[in-house]
Amino acid sequence: MNRRWVLTAPRQMELQTFAAPEPAPDEVTVRTEISAVSAGSELHAYRTGPSAFMESPGYLTVGTITAKGSQAQSLQLGDRVFVPAPHGGLTTMPAHRAVPVPPELPSEEAVLTYLASLGLYCLHAGTYQAGENVAVIGLGVVGVCAALVAALAGARVHAVDTDDARLGLAAELGLHTWNARPADLQDEILSASPQGIDLVVETSGVWAGLDTAARLCRSGSRICVLGVYRDPPSRETGTALHERLLSFPARFHYENLRLIGCANHPWEGPGSQITRWSVQRALHYLMECQVDERLALSPVITHRIPPEGLPDLYHRLDTGDRSILAAVIHWP
Repeated sequence: MNRRWVLTAPRQMELQTFAAPEPAPDEVTVRTEISAVSAGSELHAYRTGPSAFMESPGYLTVGTITAKGSQAQSLQLGDRVFVPAPHGGLTTMPAHRAVPVPPELPSEEAVLTYLASLGLYCLHAGTYQAGENVAVIGLGVVGVCAALVAALAGARVHAVDTDDARLGLAAELGLHTWNARPADLQDEILSASPQGIDLVVETSGVWAGLDTAARLCRSGSRICVLGVYRDPPSRETGTALHERLLSFPARFHYENLRLIGCANHPWEGPGSQITRWSVQRALHYLMECQVDERLALSPVITHRIPPEGLPDLYHRLDTGDRSILAAVIHWP
């Protein structure tokens, strides 16, 4: 039998039991070893309840293949793989979405690799060039992973947030941190990177974060927006953004600023025609970097919990506990 967390109403969830799934010819069944919490997406789903967006929360899982269909030729029983599956004990998934994990890579490292791939996508979408100055706004787990990937790519990274706890956690990981509150933030960063910020990765998901991104821009800067703004901006923040970017003479137009919407690379699947980067290629690359000790993601983990601890973790996130960066669930 399979246990899986299911949202039943806003801020309510149950650990339900289902029959063990049987894989179709092009599918595999994976027994979960570890799953990780993506706080932004999952907290939104927890607050709003089940929907087409997310009924069973989670999409970061590492486990072992226990069954496979006849067409899943490239995978073997017992292979350890990453799959974009919800928090549960078993999952059945199209075989092309099961990405093998190198034997040398601990599962706690592998399970966060997808979040790191979001930062890699931002570098690609923002036409990053080696050695550029990159600012990352918002130091949740996605922002910290993005900053670590930018550093891996050779950027001079400036990690920005307003929360002292998050800034402290990022500093412990070796990132150069800045508090976003001071009005002279741009001047302070310019003292460290006189050429100015080339690329901003905005992960905070709050309008004030976009305003901070605009403050840091120089002529020709690119802003990669990864955070999702789920509510309209306040009048104060909306006015500030208008004055900073769009009021005449508009910096957005006359300083050639670029605002780039970001998600992730596409999944490569049967019949797809991907010529360069896919999710699978990004995961293979970043896992390789972890094996070679050029990238370390497990230090981002601040909490390890059993499956039954997920509602309490969501409640803590919902009530503003900023000590939680990355949380993982170990499944028996």
